[in-house]
Amino acid sequence: GNVAITRSRGLLSDWMPPLAALGAKVEVATVTGDVAQHDLLQFLQQDTDFDGLICAVLLPVPKANVVFRSFRVAKRSRNASALVNAGFAASVVDGKVVQASIVLGAVDPKPVRMKHLERELSGLRSQDLQANANKVLSSLTEQVSADLLPLTCGFGRNQTAHIVSGFMVKFLTAMFAEAVPKDWRSAEYCLHDMERSTTAKQCFPPPTDLGGDLNKPMTK
Repeated sequence: GNVAITRSRGLLSDWMPPLAALGAKVEVATVTGDVAQHDLLQFLQQDTDFDGLICAVLLPVPKANVVFRSFRVAKRSRNASALVNAGFAASVVDGKVVQASIVLGAVDPKPVRMKHLERELSGLRSQDLQANANKVLSSLTEQVSADLLPLTCGFGRNQTAHIVSGFMVKFLTAMFAEAVPKDWRSAEYCLHDMERSTTAKQCFPPPTDLGGDLNKPMTK
């Protein structure tokens, strides 16, 4: 359902960016009986009407060297559409990023790849962060702004860039925890990551008997 509505109506799905960042594929069957697999992000970004059946979403098993994180920011922790959501995935070999895949949602009608940011992140080494972490972050932030420039950014382009830069700090910390500054390490954890357990109870007075079952008011 999320796949179909995201493609046809631009649903701000929290599922699509993480799945797309991990290279998920969608299996579809057409009215002629043909079955084919398509890259999930490419399928979502198409504007033509889809006349068929979505049979499955296929997620490849990530390799051991893949670092993955998903993020979202919303006005409330629950029951609120994301202002920005994202999937970050990178292959890290011998302390170096060899490939990166970053997909944002809620910044345009359909999820989008952050191609400038991916290119800047690829080739990053832990030594680069140790030498000058602020310079690395500044370069990455510039690429975030370049990627956001043609997008609608309904929450505001500057605000969105600020949020995505925060995601970037958390992701850098996830990849190179020992190389980033100590004050960055707390960035990977925040109050929004905490498990919540809340309960609420509503009480209604007994309905008034108005003279028969069909005349009793129904409580909400």
